[in-house]
Amino acid sequence: MKSWKGGDVLKTMPTLHWISLEKFSFDDGTAVFEGDLKSQTITKVCAYPSDAANQDHHEGTHNMAFTRGNNLFVLINGVEKAVTNNTTDIVERPKYFTQ
Repeated sequence: MKSWKGGDVLKTMPTLHWISLEKFSFDDGTAVFEGDLKSQTITKVCAYPSDAANQDHHEGTHNMAFTRGNNLFVLINGVEKAVTNNTTDIVERPKYFTQ
Protein backbone atom coordinates (compact mmCIF):
# COMPACT_ATOMS: atom_id res chain seq x y z
CA MET A 1 0.00 0.00 0.00
CA LYS A 2 1.24 3.45 -0.85
CA SER A 3 -0.38 5.18 2.12
CA TRP A 4 -0.73 3.87 5.67
CA LYS A 5 -2.70 6.37 7.74
CA GLY A 6 -3.05 4.10 10.71
CA GLY A 7 -1.24 3.50 13.93
CA ASP A 8 1.64 1.21 14.72
CA VAL A 9 3.09 -1.29 12.28
CA LEU A 10 1.00 -4.45 12.19
CA LYS A 11 2.82 -7.46 13.63
CA THR A 12 0.49 -10.01 12.05
CA MET A 13 -1.89 -10.08 9.12
CA PRO A 14 -5.36 -9.04 10.36
CA THR A 15 -8.59 -10.70 9.34
CA LEU A 16 -9.94 -8.77 6.37
CA HIS A 17 -13.65 -8.11 5.90
CA TRP A 18 -14.35 -7.45 2.23
CA ILE A 19 -16.66 -4.50 1.56
CA SER A 20 -16.41 -4.80 -2.23
CA LEU A 21 -14.00 -6.25 -4.80
CA GLU A 22 -11.58 -3.37 -4.16
CA LYS A 23 -12.29 -2.35 -0.54
CA PHE A 24 -11.80 -4.13 2.76
CA SER A 25 -11.78 -3.33 6.48
CA PHE A 26 -10.01 -4.74 9.51
CA ASP A 27 -9.84 -4.19 13.26
CA ASP A 28 -6.50 -4.17 15.07
CA GLY A 29 -8.06 -4.02 18.55
CA THR A 30 -7.55 -0.26 18.92
CA ALA A 31 -9.22 1.01 15.76
CA VAL A 32 -10.99 0.03 12.54
CA PHE A 33 -9.29 0.65 9.20
CA GLU A 34 -10.45 0.57 5.58
CA GLY A 35 -8.21 -0.33 2.70
CA ASP A 36 -8.65 0.45 -0.97
CA LEU A 37 -6.73 -1.69 -3.47
CA LYS A 38 -7.34 0.71 -6.35
CA SER A 39 -5.90 3.78 -4.61
CA GLN A 40 -3.53 1.61 -2.53
CA THR A 41 -4.44 3.36 0.73
CA ILE A 42 -5.38 2.28 4.23
CA THR A 43 -7.21 4.79 6.42
CA LYS A 44 -8.32 4.71 10.07
CA VAL A 45 -12.09 5.16 10.06
CA CYS A 46 -12.77 4.99 13.80
CA ALA A 47 -10.96 4.28 17.05
CA TYR A 48 -11.99 2.64 20.30
CA PRO A 49 -11.49 4.63 23.50
CA SER A 50 -8.30 3.45 25.21
CA ASP A 51 -10.20 2.17 28.27
CA ALA A 52 -12.88 0.31 26.27
CA ALA A 53 -13.51 -3.40 26.77
CA ASN A 54 -15.73 -5.88 24.93
CA GLN A 55 -15.62 -3.77 21.77
CA ASP A 56 -17.84 -4.33 18.77
CA HIS A 57 -18.49 -2.24 15.69
CA HIS A 58 -20.91 -2.13 12.78
CA GLU A 59 -19.02 -2.58 9.52
CA GLY A 60 -21.40 -0.42 7.50
CA THR A 61 -21.69 2.63 9.76
CA HIS A 62 -18.57 2.14 11.91
CA ASN A 63 -20.65 2.92 14.99
CA MET A 64 -19.26 1.15 18.06
CA ALA A 65 -20.43 -0.42 21.29
CA PHE A 66 -18.17 -1.17 24.24
CA THR A 67 -18.11 -1.49 27.99
CA ARG A 68 -16.23 0.66 30.45
CA GLY A 69 -16.34 -0.54 34.03
CA ASN A 70 -19.87 -1.77 34.66
CA ASN A 71 -21.49 0.27 31.91
CA LEU A 72 -22.37 -0.05 28.26
CA PHE A 73 -21.54 2.79 25.84
CA VAL A 74 -22.15 3.46 22.16
CA LEU A 75 -20.08 5.66 19.88
CA ILE A 76 -22.29 6.97 17.08
CA ASN A 77 -20.77 9.29 14.48
CA GLY A 78 -17.96 10.08 16.92
CA VAL A 79 -20.30 10.99 19.80
CA GLU A 80 -20.07 8.78 22.90
CA LYS A 81 -23.29 8.04 24.79
CA ALA A 82 -23.79 6.01 27.96
CA VAL A 83 -26.48 3.34 27.64
CA THR A 84 -26.31 2.28 31.31
CA ASN A 85 -25.24 3.98 34.51
CA ASN A 86 -24.46 1.23 37.01
CA THR A 87 -22.49 2.26 40.06
CA THR A 88 -22.12 -1.27 41.43
CA ASP A 89 -21.17 -4.60 39.91
CA ILE A 90 -23.81 -5.87 37.54
CA VAL A 91 -23.38 -9.41 38.82
CA GLU A 92 -22.97 -9.60 42.56
CA ARG A 93 -22.55 -12.75 44.56
CA PRO A 94 -25.40 -13.37 46.97
CA LYS A 95 -24.29 -12.82 50.57
CA TYR A 96 -24.82 -16.49 51.45
CA PHE A 97 -22.04 -17.45 48.97
CA THR A 98 -19.42 -15.25 50.61
CA GLN A 99 -17.65 -16.27 53.76
